[in-house]
Amino acid sequence: MRCPDCKHDQKYKNGKRCSQCGYQFVFRKKESKISDFALRQMIDRLSDQGQYCFTTTQLALEICRYWNKKTVGPLGCSLIIVLLAAIVWFITEWSLPAGLYILLFVAVMLGFQFKRELQRSVDFNGAKKVVEKYAQTHPIA
Repeated sequence: MRCPDCKHDQKYKNGKRCSQCGYQFVFRKKESKISDFALRQMIDRLSDQGQYCFTTTQLALEICRYWNKKTVGPLGCSLIIVLLAAIVWFITEWSLPAGLYILLFVAVMLGFQFKRELQRSVDFNGAKKVVEKYAQTHPIA
């Protein structure tokens, strides 16, 4: 866990308070899918370092965006594998079964990725609960 106040790295087993500044940690990234440090960065970004006001709904939507970040992941890697397999197949003139096995493997990988994407949905109510939990310990001004 990284302290949002003093930037000190602390292990979870050492407690939920920063050993340097005493900051009370609210979240554990493995459980809440967000850390105190990430949430503090969102708050600073939304308020432009305390210059502007924002609503809890805006903060909850920012958390949803954080949870839904797009990465290259397995889908991008699978597409790269397909392109490389096609190039190698045409250059080396592989037999048809070898190319089909590669395409079958990539199709299975893509299927798993799409299944995972469908299971991952943005939970706005969950984001609101995260904001409420944080505000109980650290009031958002």
